[in-house]
Amino acid sequence: MGSRSPQLAPTARHGRQLVNNLDEVARNDPLRPFVFSSESSQPQDGWESINFREAEKGVNNVAHELVRANGRPPAGVFPTVAYIGPNDVRYILLILGCSKAGYKALLVFPRNTDDVQLHLFKETDCYIVWHPACHAKVVEPWLGRREMSATTMPELVTLSSTPVPDFPYNKTFEEAEWDPFVVQHTSGSTGFPQPVVVRQGMSSGQENYRHWPDFNGSSLAHKVWAVKADRMFNGMPLFHAAGLWIFIIWRFYHDKPLALPIADQPMSPDIIRRSITFSGVDAAFLVSSVLDAVGRPEKWIAVLRKLAYAAFGEGSLPTNMGNKLADSGVLLCNAIGSTESVISSLAQVTVLTCLQNGSIPFYWLNEWSTIDTFKPHPTVADHWIYYGRLDNIIVFSNGEKLNPVNMEDMVACHPRLKVALVVGQGQFQPAMILEPATPLADADEEAKLVDGVLGTMKKANKATVAHGRITKDLAMVARPEKPFSRSGKGEIQRGQTTKLYADEIEELYNAMEQAGQVSSLDMTSDDALLKSLHTLFESIGSPSLEPDTDFFSAAVDSLQVMTVTRATNKPEPSFNAQTVIVTGSTGSLGSYLLDALMASLNVRKVVALNRDKDGGRSNQEAWNRRRGLATCWDKVYFLHADLSSHELGLNSEAYTRLQRETDRIIHNAWPVNFHYFTASFAPHVAGVRHVFDLAASAQKRAANMFISSRAAVDRWTSRDAVPETQFSDLSLSSPGYGRSKAVSSLELDAGAEASGVRCASVRLGQIGGPKSAEGYWNAAEYISSLIKSSVYLGILPDSLGSINAVDWMPVEDMASLILDVAGVTVDCPVEEIGRYFQGVNPQTTTRQAQVPAILEVYGDRYKQVVSLGIWVAALEKSELVLRIRRRTRLFFTTGDIPAVCRR
Repeated sequence: MGSRSPQLAPTARHGRQLVNNLDEVARNDPLRPFVFSSESSQPQDGWESINFREAEKGVNNVAHELVRANGRPPAGVFPTVAYIGPNDVRYILLILGCSKAGYKALLVFPRNTDDVQLHLFKETDCYIVWHPACHAKVVEPWLGRREMSATTMPELVTLSSTPVPDFPYNKTFEEAEWDPFVVQHTSGSTGFPQPVVVRQGMSSGQENYRHWPDFNGSSLAHKVWAVKADRMFNGMPLFHAAGLWIFIIWRFYHDKPLALPIADQPMSPDIIRRSITFSGVDAAFLVSSVLDAVGRPEKWIAVLRKLAYAAFGEGSLPTNMGNKLADSGVLLCNAIGSTESVISSLAQVTVLTCLQNGSIPFYWLNEWSTIDTFKPHPTVADHWIYYGRLDNIIVFSNGEKLNPVNMEDMVACHPRLKVALVVGQGQFQPAMILEPATPLADADEEAKLVDGVLGTMKKANKATVAHGRITKDLAMVARPEKPFSRSGKGEIQRGQTTKLYADEIEELYNAMEQAGQVSSLDMTSDDALLKSLHTLFESIGSPSLEPDTDFFSAAVDSLQVMTVTRATNKPEPSFNAQTVIVTGSTGSLGSYLLDALMASLNVRKVVALNRDKDGGRSNQEAWNRRRGLATCWDKVYFLHADLSSHELGLNSEAYTRLQRETDRIIHNAWPVNFHYFTASFAPHVAGVRHVFDLAASAQKRAANMFISSRAAVDRWTSRDAVPETQFSDLSLSSPGYGRSKAVSSLELDAGAEASGVRCASVRLGQIGGPKSAEGYWNAAEYISSLIKSSVYLGILPDSLGSINAVDWMPVEDMASLILDVAGVTVDCPVEEIGRYFQGVNPQTTTRQAQVPAILEVYGDRYKQVVSLGIWVAALEKSELVLRIRRRTRLFFTTGDIPAVCRR
């Protein structure tokens, strides 16, 4: 590449010094616009310019204050002045003020941790820090850990309008060539960020770019950009090399003004779009990830199309987005560079990093590899595309870089792990794949592993840069069928392994965006909410915040903002003041569920959804009285609902209220009919989906409990107990009622996996009568029908064939079990809700053991105890059989295994 680049033209070996350039224009054309900024936090309110005279005043005020507070430095000594503040022109004024006064400015990234900032202060011998009033809390920890003087940077209007004597700067280029101009620092992708001292000669030398000849018909990018546009929107932060140098080159050496982003607003796509629209610019230089976001809505592309070009850097633009914008008529210009390097006279990538003693590293080399790789254009000579790096560095979509090795080594120290791999190339933040030391049985074990590693992960997060931290929702477990790719030495081959897991990585990021990671926010009062928000910010490593602090001004970085946003999207469901929805409350089990909910001190409101026109209120009162249950509806709301319809057939107001208030849902409504085909249950299966939709759209993380049936697995043939897990094999259920329950549970599982909604299914066994003296067995249950039929026949069967085991549960106990596992009566994290439960009595007995008790109650009304086969034969010969079949759905064949109605 370097050998084909043109030699520098002999014109103007030395560039002009910036402070002299500023003073000259301020004298000769004081009203010339220096930079444009928004008049308010809303771009449409207008943009005002700061002229050269005002800029010069600001620079001179900084210089005089530095000398007043700290004195004039001795010759050859350039004390370091750190600065952090909002992204406005005060960065430029401070840099130039330091140059005039004999100091050097250190620009620190706001997202650096305190340890990183203190490391940079130590490396640059920095004991002075400037900051605006809004950043006082940011610098407070630094002052507590290092002896430093702090100066409050005046507001821009004060700085640029306060009369001040000139502060002359008389050094020639030759005298100042090796004087420090500004101290920037690397991103910390290979460890702690390292300071990079940029010399006055490098700054002034930027002017020489204007004199470079064309090569293959193309001019240097800076020249092309300046020719094509008159005012640029500089969307890059000024503390970053890209934002600083485009400002210097464009403003000082091409004599064209820029517009800066709104300092007190995050650079959201909408703010950027409106800023470009109303600031009067005809070009823009944006972070790649921001350009990607701005280009997503079709209507916003028109804003970019009006520009002469849209330049981008600090990361790569996704290929599909670049193609989309180019095809839409947007002229794209990409930039690539690094803090440590600059283009030399041969246009090859050459490091010119100047250390404080004035030496140049690697001075004995003709070239130095940055480990960047490029691919040649397939048909056009001397055209190249950036391809990637040869080392382990991960480059995120916003241009941040991360060396993941230390993070991986720290996490992999966990005893249950073999190795940890950080991924995230081209994403906004990193993710981690954990390879367990021993194979895991199922997804539950994987979730437990991630939870167990969290403590180690948090420690590793504290030791890395802010943009390199791993969140729980971006940690996954390696698949046993996909072992990591390793070299012959056993080392992980990062590229091949990342490619192997490409689909899983994409799914992981998609799931994170859709579901988010919920944090427990106490919303019982404003004070409680404020306290829990404060705790949340502390947990993500942000600086200490006051209630009225603008956290964008307090150095809370974009990754932390995204984490907080996801964490606050949906709070946990309430426990002490729950709103619980129950469907099918008028049935036998539903009545006891409703009674238990009314009695619970943890439940504030119960919403009963029933198909009756009055929501079931009148029937509920009659049934509850017969069962000896409460009939006070102080906290019960009955709503008529059609679960098979969109939004449950409710009006918009009622549905919105449920979305806002619901903590838990218990879906109990279902027709018990064993004559139906599976297809006959389609409206009820659709109802499961509609109830799920309500849970998914609720403002809280509403838990969704589905009342299934043991009939969903009634063809389980093993002698072992039915596992409390999902069965995707529908042949385990009989067609009709049982299969409709099985399909519905699978439907919920799929929805839960896609959305993060916590769903659980309880497979109920036989529900018995109540334990209390009041109430009665459900007459439709087969046990009631069996005993009544036996009294009529005068004989009692001694067994029930294949269902001879008795694991019935009293109806109150079944209701209590459901409320426990739903988190209504047992306080448990919503994350723990989400599996299968068997609603059966763990203390089992047999039908034979019950016979003496039944005989004791009914006495001589049973003439004889007979086998089940004899009993069935007697039943079929009796006049009762037709009535029994019609009313109770109890029907028998000539064999000795009855087909019975099961819940």
